[in-house]
Amino acid sequence: MKHPMLWFAAAMFVSAPIAAMHVDPGGLGQVLIFPYYTVNGGNQTLISVGNRSDAGKALKLRFLEGMNGREVAALNVYLAPHDIWTAAVFSTDDHGPAKLATLDASCTVPLIGHSTSLPQLPGGRRFLPFSNQGYAGAHDDPGPDLIERTREGYFEIIEMGEVVNASRHSLDDISDYRNTDGCARIDAAWTIGGYWTQSADTDMRPPGGGLGASMSIVDTLNGTLLTSPALAIGGFSSIVQHTAPAAATPDLSSGTGVVAGDPVRSTGFGFDTLQFTPERAIDAVTALMMVSALANDYVTGAQVGGASEWVVTMPTRKFYTDDAVAQSDRWPFSRAFSDTVARADAAQSMPPLVRFPPFPRDPGLPAPPLIQPFELPGERVFLTLWNREGGPSRTYRCAHPVYCIGDPPAELFPALAWASNVISFNQPQLSASAVLGSRLRLDIDTHALGVGDEGWAELSLPGILWADGTDGEQYELKGLPAMGFWALSVTNSAVTPGVLANYAALVPHRGTRARTILFRADAAHSEEH
Repeated sequence: MKHPMLWFAAAMFVSAPIAAMHVDPGGLGQVLIFPYYTVNGGNQTLISVGNRSDAGKALKLRFLEGMNGREVAALNVYLAPHDIWTAAVFSTDDHGPAKLATLDASCTVPLIGHSTSLPQLPGGRRFLPFSNQGYAGAHDDPGPDLIERTREGYFEIIEMGEVVNASRHSLDDISDYRNTDGCARIDAAWTIGGYWTQSADTDMRPPGGGLGASMSIVDTLNGTLLTSPALAIGGFSSIVQHTAPAAATPDLSSGTGVVAGDPVRSTGFGFDTLQFTPERAIDAVTALMMVSALANDYVTGAQVGGASEWVVTMPTRKFYTDDAVAQSDRWPFSRAFSDTVARADAAQSMPPLVRFPPFPRDPGLPAPPLIQPFELPGERVFLTLWNREGGPSRTYRCAHPVYCIGDPPAELFPALAWASNVISFNQPQLSASAVLGSRLRLDIDTHALGVGDEGWAELSLPGILWADGTDGEQYELKGLPAMGFWALSVTNSAVTPGVLANYAALVPHRGTRARTILFRADAAHSEEH
């Protein structure tokens, strides 16, 4: 006889719509999300995106700055079947904008390599400069207008549809590597009177997935490279969403799940399929990324020349906290971006270093230019640290999942203030972080917390998102939509006299997913995955 619980699980697996939005374990999908890019600290970020399918692809590549997730650069990339496109994000000075350059023959709009209007490097290569127009001027947000905001953040690639040869031979044009005429015709299609300007669905069919990508952060001076694959989401959309490069859509809130107009569905908690109303499609992506805790290691010992930094990015945060795009329901987040900036005193300056625990203040000296954790109302998190031997551990948590009111007092809680956060360890300098050059950082003093140079830590993320299941049950998802990695840099001076050997590693965070199933009879139980 088949075990009843096994039968129930198998039935749920079979009945789940295969077209529902989901995180693809093989790294291929319609949407690719990258947790970080940086041009700070002498770094540049390399991008490689590949089309693993037999169809042509129209992609939206969008870069978003790390404070509020506002757009700083966007372009359309058109890939032929089995094509790979590569590019580099870099900077030519320490305070200017990030810039994008490519030597790839694949078509982009706007044209980059064969542009006659974009600015040039001294060698003649054209590049696309990042801009502050997404958070300044007509699109001003409460944060600083400084161009430095473009220098670090995260980015996303969304498949808008597949390119075919229905009437205008668009597939032939994006596949023409023999000369630049094909890409010139693709660029002209988006000019005044162009056929895509008149009808963006021309020569397009719904997206089919099969995209994979990676990013690499390269420090050429120190000879290190950190590489990470993108998070791939499949089943994002079943309709063509082809738009001009500067269009605000599609974005992560544009998913259609199964069929446009139907509930948007996502899978990721066991065999359950969650459904959301079309106007709350962003919740489907948030649900896929919800984690109740993130854990990773840190190494900072002077004997190995270690420097450790964590990236924690929340790609859907702006849809809940940016007043310009947020809907009335802010959950699973608790604070608006405007409130965070006001408390951080970062209205027209890059935010100062946040130190945890705060430095002791000498009453005879002026207060250091640091923000105390209790003054920064970002998303407060619970922090637990261990050394390599499993102890001693220090835990900072609160009784209430939103306001962190209770015992111990609220000043003992670190906070994730931005869309992309860098958590450094034992780096008290007020300048940018040592590995990634970040200005959006929280520094944790593990010595003051009594756990030493090396160990591991866990961030518990308080937050709640509610969802209905296709099985008729109601769910309470716990945590925040977070992703990221540990970046480690090691300098070895003992290999050969007078020679420094530099090493680097990137390790994705380990995450915990938690939910509560709310039954109709108000009974409940918790499950973790």
